[in-house]
Amino acid sequence: MKKITLIMAIIFAYAMFVTAQTSTTDTGVLINGVTWATRNVDMPGTFAAMPQNAGMFYQWNRKKAWPATGEVTHWDATIPEGDTWAKANDPCPKGWRVPTPNEISTLISPIFAADNQSPSK
Repeated sequence: MKKITLIMAIIFAYAMFVTAQTSTTDTGVLINGVTWATRNVDMPGTFAAMPQNAGMFYQWNRKKAWPATGEVTHWDATIPEGDTWAKANDPCPKGWRVPTPNEISTLISPIFAADNQSPSK
């Protein structure tokens, strides 16, 4: 269950990719052939100040951000279109983008593979 929670946190709170001030730059870290940011996206176009900061939450294919804690107001309850994140709605800093489903898979598949290799009881 902890692994599932971690995966959900990665998917919803990142730019699942990277100072005490918000930043638009990050060198990233290479994992399974994909470069991921070391910090979550905060306001559109910026990374969170520190890696441990949650950043902000974004609805699928929408650029509006909500705080990771506290009350959420004006949530858009309509169903967004498309199965990819439109470039115009991408909240990531310049040079970064929302990862594709395949890229997310390269990040989380080793977690599930490790579970399948554990000794049987």
